[in-house]
Amino acid sequence: MRQKENKMNKRFTLIIAILVIVGISSEIFAQRRQQEETPAPVEETAENMPQPEGESFFTNFIPKFKPRAGLYFSPVIPAGVVGNATSFGIGGGLYGDVKLPIPVVDAILSALNIELRGGLYLGYTSFSGTMDFENTLGDTVPYKTNASTLPIILYAKGGFPLKALGIMPFATIGTGITLSSAQRTVEEDSAHLVQESERDLSESSADGTFCFTLGTTYGHSSIPFIEFMFQTRYMAAVQKASGHFIQFDLAAAYTFELPKAKPEDELGAGEMGQIDMAPQETGRRRR
Repeated sequence: MRQKENKMNKRFTLIIAILVIVGISSEIFAQRRQQEETPAPVEETAENMPQPEGESFFTNFIPKFKPRAGLYFSPVIPAGVVGNATSFGIGGGLYGDVKLPIPVVDAILSALNIELRGGLYLGYTSFSGTMDFENTLGDTVPYKTNASTLPIILYAKGGFPLKALGIMPFATIGTGITLSSAQRTVEEDSAHLVQESERDLSESSADGTFCFTLGTTYGHSSIPFIEFMFQTRYMAAVQKASGHFIQFDLAAAYTFELPKAKPEDELGAGEMGQIDMAPQETGRRRR
C-alpha cells in the first residue's frame, strides 16, 4: 500500500515540476527570441539606449508571472500515528507562487477565466500530547510526546477570479516531503516501570507527502498589492511517520508589481508651461 502511495507522490511531483518548468522556460525563450528579432537602434541616446539584460528580464518577468509571496498561520488537527500520540497543533510558514503562462493551454484557460499558478509551500507545525505504551511486563506507561513537522510542498493552483466581488475561489494539488521529529519522555511517577534507556526516546524521519486544498482569496482596490487568503488543507504523509493532517490556513500575501510611470501628459504640460512663459516675459521687458 505504501509503495503505491509513494509512486503516486512521485508522479504528482513530476507532473507539477513539468508544468512549472514548461511555463517559465517557454516565456524566457519567447522573450529572448523577441529581443533577437528587434533591430538595434541607430544612435544610442538617453531615450533609446538599450537596457541591461538583467533589468530587461526583470521588467518582463514581473508583469508576465506576477510573483506573490506571503505568510500564513494555521491550527492543525492530526490523525494516524501522529494523531494517536499528540493532539491539536499550531503551525505557520511561508509560501510563494507565480503565474504559469503556458502557451499550449493559456488561451483555453483565459477563455474559461481560469488562472493557473505554481509555487512552493514551506511550513512548520508543533504538536504535543500524551500516549500510553506497554512495557515488557504488560504495564501501561504514559509518555509525554512532543513532535514537529516541516512540510516542503511543490504545488499547482487553479483559480476562478470573480473580479466584481474581489475574490478568487481556488483549488491546489501538491506533493513533496515532510521532515518529522518526535521525542517521548516517560512521566516521572512511572519512570520505575521502564528501563533507563527507554525513559527518553527520540526519532526523526523524512516522509513523502501529498496535499490538496480548497479556499478563496480576497483583495480590495484600496490595497491592490495585498491579498488575503483562507484555505482548508488536507495533507497525508506516508512511509515511516504516516499521518493525516487537516489544517485551516489564514494568510496574507504581497503581489509584486512594477511601479507605475508618471503620466507623460503631466510632465509635458509642466515643461511647456515653463517654455511658453519665457517669451512673454521677454516681450514685456522690450516694451
